[in-house]
Amino acid sequence: MFEIELKQQKISNGLIRFFTSILDLHSLLLCLQEYFTSMNNVEIKKMEVFQ
Repeated sequence: MFEIELKQQKISNGLIRFFTSILDLHSLLLCLQEYFTSMNNVEIKKMEVFQ
């Protein structure tokens, strides 16, 4: 009985780690997206200045 509970605990810990890593990846992608959009805005502003 105790061994089964231990296995379930390991599985749930693994799932929690899996979901948190997905969330970390998602937030990383959001940061990259914001970075690239800000870089695009800088490029657009440079073009406006040169025109």
